[in-house]
Parts: sequence; C-alpha cells; structure tokens
Amino acid sequence: MNCRGRCCTFEANSVQITPLETLEIYRSLEESNRWNEELKKRLEQTIKDYRLDYDIPTTRGLSLRKTYTCPFFNHGPKGCSLDREIKPYGCLGFNPLKEGNLNGENCGQNNALLEKREQKHNLLETELNQQIANALGLEWKKLPIPMALLDFDRKYRES
Repeated sequence: MNCRGRCCTFEANSVQITPLETLEIYRSLEESNRWNEELKKRLEQTIKDYRLDYDIPTTRGLSLRKTYTCPFFNHGPKGCSLDREIKPYGCLGFNPLKEGNLNGENCGQNNALLEKREQKHNLLETELNQQIANALGLEWKKLPIPMALLDFDRKYRES
C-alpha cells in the first residue's frame, strides 16, 4: 500500500508481454468495457511519448529495451489499474527491492522465482503463445504492453 509505483514509470519500467499475456489483458479489458477509444489513444500516446516504435539495434544484434510509464499505472497506492490475476509476470516480479525507491533505482526482479515459474509452465505457454501468434499472424514473441495490445487488437479485428 505504500508503493509509489516508481517501478511502473519510465524511471525503471521496460516490461514486455507475450501473446498469451496480451490475450489475457485484452479479454479482461473487453469484458469490463475498458477496451475503448480513450484507452487506445492512451496506448498510442505512450508509444509516441517514449518512442517505443523506433527500434534501436545493439551491437549484439538485439534491440534496446526502452523504458516507459505503463499506461495502466495510476499514481498513488495500488497504482496499477489491472487486476492482479491478469498482470503480466514481468510486472508481478518487478518491484522495489528496498524502501526509499525515489527514482526507480531500487527496482528489480527475483530472477530465481521468475525462472522457477518459467520452468514449470514453459512448455504449455510456449505452445499457447505459438498458437495465438499463428492464429492472428503476430510477428513478435514479446512487445511493450501498449504495442502488444494495439497490434493484437488490429490483428484480432482483421481475422
């Protein structure tokens, strides 16, 4: 309840989600009538503000992960507007590591816990992610939250 949400802001957040996580969030937003033009505009604005749609390659052949303020973050206690049951695993596992997290510098994840969860569910989730990607023609394995939701919506409506 005392969390200020710094880990959810551009100071530390670079969460990317899979097609399965995207589907879960998307369905929940639709069922609660939160998937609307206002939300889509907020997602688009987040992409624009943080230049999430500009790829910056690194020397390792990967793309630079950019930080952004999550469009589902509301300042104050219990800042996330997503229900815990549909929060991406990256969000659930990325938290302040100690008190006094003024600028997001103390945000981190429990890698051992995330790896344990990944090992337990990897085969099923890999298969489900591939089925969703194939069904909708998604060309990504993970994207930042706003990009994943908008691309998912576009492909879902086209199918």
